[in-house]
Parts: sequence; structure tokens; C-alpha cells
Amino acid sequence: MGDATEQMSEVKSAAEYSPAEQEARSVGVAAVSWLLTYPQEGTWRDELFELQNDLAAAPTDVASLLRPVLDEFLRTPVTILQRRYVETFDFSDKRTLYLTAHELGDSRKRGTALIECKQLLEEAGYELAGSELPDYVPLLLEFLAVRPETSNTLSLEQRLAWVCGQVYAALAEESLYRVILRAALDLLPEVSPESGGGAREEADLAELPYPLHYD
Repeated sequence: MGDATEQMSEVKSAAEYSPAEQEARSVGVAAVSWLLTYPQEGTWRDELFELQNDLAAAPTDVASLLRPVLDEFLRTPVTILQRRYVETFDFSDKRTLYLTAHELGDSRKRGTALIECKQLLEEAGYELAGSELPDYVPLLLEFLAVRPETSNTLSLEQRLAWVCGQVYAALAEESLYRVILRAALDLLPEVSPESGGGAREEADLAELPYPLHYD
């Protein structure tokens, strides 16, 4: 892997993908987003059946990674999936799925960043449902999947790539969620592991690309 400068030069912005590539990429990102959300009976499980068809339109390598995970999720009772999810993500700072938790840790800056993020989401016309925080990685991945073509999301994609890389490295090799995060990394820009060090202290959610559109 080259140095940070070389890595940055290799990153493609959304505008550099052909329409067909971007559509396939969006399908893959949407699938990753859904598979990383908390498993529930009803809508979440019903969507898994839809994903079986949707993956045909995702990039081939991403679809190959996600199909076995999807099949296993469909075979497994939701109560077991819920327990695995909590054990995987809720008891470790290294495995949490909250962007600013990785970037800012327990710093007071994180509270300010979350408030600013929530305000920006509301100003963009998106109301957060329930008690979910606005920096939840699956939520931000969903945004990447449905963003307007004119939006510049490169900075957000790089930040998400770094965080997904941190969580991926912290997961056990046998974890199905490690496979999902591998797919996320295949869809996001390549960044060096060291590139997030400065972001942990300097992250500013005001730089996130808005407005958001969830149609």
C-alpha cells in the first residue's frame, strides 16, 4: 500500500463513475446498509428477500460476498441475529457503528458534532426516526445509495471507508459482519489506515454533503 498522498490520488469521486457503474454501486451500498442495521422481524426480514433479487444488479464481487451472508441471515432466527448484532457492535468502542465515536471518541466535540449533524439533517428535510443517532454508519451508507447525482460525497465516503476499515479489522475472521464490511470497503474509496488519525481530532460534521434526500 502506498503513502497517503498516493492513496488520495487513486480515489474516484461519484462523478467519475459511469451511470451504469454508479447504479450498480448504489445497489451494493444499499444492500450493505440494510445488512448492517439491527435485525428485526417484519420490514427488516422482508427486505432480505428483496435483496436476493437486488444483488443481481450490484457489482459482481460485492454480490459474491453478500449472497452467502444473506442466505445465512434468512436461515437464522431473528432472535439469534439480534443477540449476535448486540454482541458484535454494542460492547466495544472499536466495533461501534457510529462515525463520530471513531473520529472523536469521548471528546466533548462529539456532542457538538452530533447536534450539528442532527440540525443539518432536519434542515435538509430528513427527520430521524426513533432514538437513532445521526452518525449511524448504516444511515450514512443509505444516504450514499440514494444521494442526488450532483452531490459531492467524496469526503464522507473517505471518512466512512476509514471507519469501516477500523471495524473490519476489529472483528473476528469468522464474523459474517466482517464479510459485510469487506463489501463496504470494496464499494468505498481506498484510504490508508493512518489517514483517520487526524480526523479523530479534527472531524467537523458541517463538512458532510447536504442536503440529504430519502425518497
